[in-house]
Amino acid sequence: MTMKIEKTTKIITIISVVIIILGIIAGIGLSNSIESSISQESIYVDGSDVSGIAQIFGYAGSKILGTLIAFSGFVIASLIWIFYGIVLLIITIVKKLKSTETNN
Repeated sequence: MTMKIEKTTKIITIISVVIIILGIIAGIGLSNSIESSISQESIYVDGSDVSGIAQIFGYAGSKILGTLIAFSGFVIASLIWIFYGIVLLIITIVKKLKSTETNN
């Protein structure tokens, strides 16, 4: 049984690493994509040029969204490990219950 657990742990580790790497790549890609689509032209509102503020908020928003996407990869990997731990805990409890039943 420990052989299966070790093999499963290795597989989940690989899946977690892939998910984290894809999350980071998606976050960086989204951030760069939004940043490159920010208008460099002048934006006038009521006769005032607000293009500088719009560019700052666009840049900050792209970085925040990119960070959130990258962080979601870590969250998904953590949830996979939590679920795996719960499953292992249930299996351990069931084994102990079965062993106590056979001893009685």
